[in-house]
Amino acid sequence: MVAAGKQAGPRIAENPESDMDRTPVWCFKRVITAAGSHRWTSMDDEKVRVSVYGALRSYSSMRWKEIRRKPSCHPSEVGELDRPLRDVIQQHCPDVESVFQLRVDGGGRVWGVLMGATFQLLLWDPEHEGHAMNLANN
Repeated sequence: MVAAGKQAGPRIAENPESDMDRTPVWCFKRVITAAGSHRWTSMDDEKVRVSVYGALRSYSSMRWKEIRRKPSCHPSEVGELDRPLRDVIQQHCPDVESVFQLRVDGGGRVWGVLMGATFQLLLWDPEHEGHAMNLANN
């Protein structure tokens, strides 16, 4: 029974936590496994794997609003990426229009889709080939 003046129903938080105030959740279900040097599994060098997973572990202790303040961690439209990376993403994830990059030691990037606080990993870009489009290469 509901007391007079009160409404029945689920409680809704008055100030739900913003996704930008949350720490990352890593999701590997969309990892592209057939993309040549961009394959997640192309990390055959132990030092590279340690570096990439170490970077993800480091980002895990940060909130998204802190990560997004880093100049090398930002969203990009797929159509604005350089051709090699753009082609791979368009071929394997035609529904993806915007991706997010996370910098790893040495200039490599992890690319994925940011949905709320969840980062769906797509590719490993060891040479940072996905930078803003250079018309000479496209």
